[in-house]
Amino acid sequence: MKDRYASIRTRHQSPPMTMISAHNTRAGITLLCLLAAGLALALHSPGHLSVDSTIQLHEAHSGRIESWAPPFMSALLAWLGPGSVATALFVLLNTAATYGAFWMIARGTAETPWPWWRLSVALILIANPVVFAYVGIVWKDVLLASLCVLALSLTVAASRAYNPRHRRALAFLALLTLLPIPMVRQQGLLLMPVFAIAPALLIAESAPAQSRKWVLATVGVAVLAGYLLLRFAVAATFTQGPDGRDLSVGARIIRAYDLAGIQARTGATGPLARAGAPAETLGAIQETYSGDRVDRLNAHPSVSRYFGSLDEEALKALWWDSIKRHPIAYARHRLSAFVWLLGLRDPGKCLPVLVGVDGVPDFLSESRLRAENEPRDDWLYEKYKGLFHTPLWQHWFYVLLLLAAAIGAWRRGTRARRILLPWVAGLTLFVGAFLPTSIACDFRYLFLLIPCVTAILLALVVPEQAARGPAPP
Repeated sequence: MKDRYASIRTRHQSPPMTMISAHNTRAGITLLCLLAAGLALALHSPGHLSVDSTIQLHEAHSGRIESWAPPFMSALLAWLGPGSVATALFVLLNTAATYGAFWMIARGTAETPWPWWRLSVALILIANPVVFAYVGIVWKDVLLASLCVLALSLTVAASRAYNPRHRRALAFLALLTLLPIPMVRQQGLLLMPVFAIAPALLIAESAPAQSRKWVLATVGVAVLAGYLLLRFAVAATFTQGPDGRDLSVGARIIRAYDLAGIQARTGATGPLARAGAPAETLGAIQETYSGDRVDRLNAHPSVSRYFGSLDEEALKALWWDSIKRHPIAYARHRLSAFVWLLGLRDPGKCLPVLVGVDGVPDFLSESRLRAENEPRDDWLYEKYKGLFHTPLWQHWFYVLLLLAAAIGAWRRGTRARRILLPWVAGLTLFVGAFLPTSIACDFRYLFLLIPCVTAILLALVVPEQAARGPAPP
């Protein structure tokens, strides 16, 4: 009787979970990363260019910063070489940094078998077509994402390193990788100190407890000194720098867009109507204003002429007064722009991807380039187009994944919280910073979110024993 019940229990037991050896797991992850990187280089090089890209190529060629973009990308293109050589190397660096980061995080460190579902999730995350599409675009947004995801992967690798010297070296490399980001996009000024928390703590934790505060202070001073040295090297590349235009012009555009958004919602009682703006300007704002982008407003001669006639102080005073008088209209305008940016309206209107070469003809010719779309560019666009209205190509989806990553990091334990939650906080700050500043819903503005969220999820997918590294001898 006892043996019969035992056989019944055996028949109803769940089958054991399929486990994949550490060797086969690493082989699969390595193969996918190499395949994705190789295909990206083959299909994208020497890179897809927009008007912004050609302006920065021109700045690299002329040695003068003439736009209001931060200067690092133009300096990098100047350092990489002329024309298509620079753009091809730019694509190579971004591709290697992004897929190298995924590989570094996902392969783990210990000989721990993986459940099949963990490996499947890791491979799906790495194969994201949005990342594949964007590593081939010559944009500062892509450069920012590549630097940040590489710094994140170095931080995770440092946390897994058992040898204190290796841990410090990897954490130091992560801090070095973060140094340029304030000069890549303006939001980098907010991101660098937050993203630097985890690698700085990793450096300090190997010091005696009583001296850790001094170590952290030393790391902070070293990071600031490194940033200033890099800023000096960038400035020395140009005979004319941005002279603060990268911040002042951006603030001016935001204020003008806010005033137009408030005016469009308040009509005859609006701030521009009270300020005596011409009827033509008020009519143009009512006709052309939209939450998806500021471009149509700026393109209307009457609107651009009116805002151009206001000096900095007058514009700032009018902007602040309009927010105090019409807080609800301002909130609705800002919320509308943010909803567009998250992809909750029509993602197809938000420049979901770029293929081919386009830009200022004179700037293209000085780099021996021309505006064109090759057959492979058209083929790529057709492949991507079917995904534009799926969650993969909408930022609200990655905001939800960021929330899931935060919960996963918290549940994983103290170590994961210290390493990953500063990155979650930085990414949350990055997305939130667009609520008061967004001027267009272009998909690239939040691209940083995608590879970094992918990297955090990969770190959580790695089995916990593998993430801890080898046991002490």
